[in-house]
Amino acid sequence: MSHYAVLVLVALLGVGLALTVAVRSGAATPAPDGPPGAVDVDHAPAAYRRARRHAGVVAALAWGALLAVVLLTPAPVLAAPGRWQGLLLGCVPVTAGLAFLLVAAIGERTWPRPAGARRRAPLRPRHVRDVAPPALRRLAWAWAGGLVVATLAFGLTAAPDARSVAVTYAPGHSGGGGPYPGWAYGVPLTAAALVVLLAGEGVLRLVAARPVVAATTEDDDVRLRRASARRVLAGTQLVLGSTLAGVLAVGGATLRLVGRAHEYAVDGASYALGAPWVVAVGTVAAVAGMLVGLASLVVAARALRRAARDAGAPVVPAGTLP
Repeated sequence: MSHYAVLVLVALLGVGLALTVAVRSGAATPAPDGPPGAVDVDHAPAAYRRARRHAGVVAALAWGALLAVVLLTPAPVLAAPGRWQGLLLGCVPVTAGLAFLLVAAIGERTWPRPAGARRRAPLRPRHVRDVAPPALRRLAWAWAGGLVVATLAFGLTAAPDARSVAVTYAPGHSGGGGPYPGWAYGVPLTAAALVVLLAGEGVLRLVAARPVVAATTEDDDVRLRRASARRVLAGTQLVLGSTLAGVLAVGGATLRLVGRAHEYAVDGASYALGAPWVVAVGTVAAVAGMLVGLASLVVAARALRRAARDAGAPVVPAGTLP
């Protein structure tokens, strides 16, 4: 079986398993049938546990889909070298991000719905800003903005072929190299990253609009939504940060290589001609790429830790609140 067949099979199994588990977890939870404001104390812990389990399973499947794409896609791409190999490799993170968000969206659409004669709903509609941590959300947009800026910088400095860079060391002496994230690479990557960003915003809207967990307090319901939003943003910013890190690292490495001193014969004498400023710019870009990649990993880990804490909050029946 080829790598392509394995990848398709894993993706189909992952989505099928996500649907099966989500639908089973999404069985209706009995809601209190008593007078307004009554809380079914016996069902409150069970409803909360069911919602937590649903969210946890969906999160595990979403991260599993992301990892499956990251681990299985590069092999067939490297086995088939071609003009677009670099672009396809660069699109691995965003492809993994779309798989992650697809499973997350399925989980939100199959969220456990309350059932019964009387149901609870918030007095005002929730918005994304009510459940999504602002700092995480801004960071995802910042990574996307940084990718746009990097694409502009590398695109404007690329050679006419839009996939390499040329440097003039001295009159009549120049050099070049690639791959370089010019327009040929940067524009498709940026467009794909913006699709991931908008898809993440769409999933956050699903988190804000999903049904209320039956027989739980509003605070507990909000904590569950916040945990889901953190998980979505953890994956979204990680994908966008990884894409930006890859663009900066590749561009920086190529600039460092092209800017190094090369041996040239000038008027019968041998000289080492280079462009130290190009090496310096490449070093800055490469270091920035490493820092962005590390930062996105740390932020994702912290966000998942906070999400686990939010989802682990105990249920406090409304009737017992002071």
